[in-house]
Amino acid sequence: MASGLEEIVRFGTADYVVFVGLIATSLGIGVFHAFTGNRNPEDYLFGGRSMSVLPVSVSLLSSYISAIAVLGCPGETYGHGLQISMLSAGTVIGVLLATVIFLPVFYPLKMTSINEYLELRFRSRFLRLTIFLVQLVPTFVYSGLCLYAPTLAMASVTPLSVEANIIILGVVCFVYSAMGGLRAVVWTDVVQMAVVLAGTVSVVVVACVRVGGLEEVWKIAETADRTQLFDLSLNPYKRHTMANVMTMGAVLFLNSYGVSQTNLQRICAVPTIGQARRVLLMNLVGMVAMSILQDFSGICAFATYHGCDPLARGIITSKDQILPYFVMDQMGFIVGMPGLFVAMLYGGSLSLSSIINSWVAVVWTDLLEPLPWFRNVTRSGAAFINKILSLLMGLLIIAMAFFAKNFGGLFQTTMTLAGVAAGPTLGLYLTGVLVPYCDRRGAFAGLVVSATFLAWITLGASIYGSKPELLPFSNETCPGFYRDHGTNESLFKPAFPAEAPKMEAGFMDHAREVQAPDSATTANASLSENDNWGLMYLYGLSYTLFMTLGMVVFVAVASLVTLITGETPIQWENHGNP
Repeated sequence: MASGLEEIVRFGTADYVVFVGLIATSLGIGVFHAFTGNRNPEDYLFGGRSMSVLPVSVSLLSSYISAIAVLGCPGETYGHGLQISMLSAGTVIGVLLATVIFLPVFYPLKMTSINEYLELRFRSRFLRLTIFLVQLVPTFVYSGLCLYAPTLAMASVTPLSVEANIIILGVVCFVYSAMGGLRAVVWTDVVQMAVVLAGTVSVVVVACVRVGGLEEVWKIAETADRTQLFDLSLNPYKRHTMANVMTMGAVLFLNSYGVSQTNLQRICAVPTIGQARRVLLMNLVGMVAMSILQDFSGICAFATYHGCDPLARGIITSKDQILPYFVMDQMGFIVGMPGLFVAMLYGGSLSLSSIINSWVAVVWTDLLEPLPWFRNVTRSGAAFINKILSLLMGLLIIAMAFFAKNFGGLFQTTMTLAGVAAGPTLGLYLTGVLVPYCDRRGAFAGLVVSATFLAWITLGASIYGSKPELLPFSNETCPGFYRDHGTNESLFKPAFPAEAPKMEAGFMDHAREVQAPDSATTANASLSENDNWGLMYLYGLSYTLFMTLGMVVFVAVASLVTLITGETPIQWENHGNP
């Protein structure tokens, strides 16, 4: 019996060709652009601000489809149903608001680091450096998790260990990013997006053929209560409803596409603001389409195994393992398919190059360039320093990935706290743009109060909050031996290492750029009687509302403090009115 799954996970020659091909292509793009440009920081960090609309749009989409999303989105719908798909509706709202509110302000300023705006707006370099530090830890904790998470699945379908996969992924990612700059990042993202799209479409097509068509897939999912999209409940303690999922999507992507250095740097790499708007709108179409595909792939996997589910049988131990298991079990007969799947995970992880490139811009502009030792560096010298920074950041992300591997359950708490920065950060920039009377005293107060408050309730929720319950799975139609014995222990060699980090809520809750941690979720529509004490009314809130709460608290406190202390008039010197 034990040999059954061992046969499933065997890697063949064609798989290695597909897998190595992606790595070689990524490195080749980096080498090419290393010898064709990047003679100054403007070239290296912004592609000379002359990039084309289509590749930049695809690059943004590639960053959105991280390896965590590749594993987590199907796992979420497989385990909890399609309610999370309403995130796409919120995404539309968030991206359109970013186009209207932030793009007209930030694009004309031609900033290298978005934090430059804070110094211009609030006339405070200290505030600029403070937000730099607030964003630093969450970014690299998230990056380490992005690098580490897919290596668990990779290690189970290749002869390489988790450690070897981390090193290979990390080295490839920071080498081509360091060599080729933003142009290499964008064009490699295009290749990676093609791989992810091909893999996701293949899963949906094969599943539909196996089950008997789209209609049959939907019928099975509907019978198992996995097709609910319009839960109109307004209960803030319910994990997912139409209202709170859409709210999370709107706020999450207003932050991601309005005030995120990683995305804004590429949006502003095109020549005109009109082209920047087209970048956002084209990317929005791609995001919605990919979200639907990824979410539906989880439903397809559920329908395929309905009645004899691998989670019910104990073959897999987490909802996030369903996609790798499906690929190896149902698609292993397709030559090169396991290799394409691993390449898809690698492609999702290599999108970390955009984070590396953007943080080089932030560290150089906010931290190093003002120092006397770097102030008079030549343009070519600055470009060389930027490349060294890319290498250092790549090494830091690799170190964080190994840190994540050994951190166990405590790492979940760290990830929860990492999400605290996003709400206050969005609140700070929204206040700067939309509340002209707010001054730096109000901004500091809002930042401290909102970050502290959000850290408190997310930490409390991670300790006291309920964990989300999976919808039912069945093994009733399995052969009798599997039905009677398969739920307590696997009858096969485990498809995935037992060393997965203790993240019971699943990868989906850290996906879509991690700003909304899931450890605060509750599966019940209301608090139980035993939990009916004061603080549980905060700790029991759905995680989907945390980021919005942080943003609202910031704006309220910043505005109130400014009104009490007396606002300081804004004085714009040689920068125009934003």
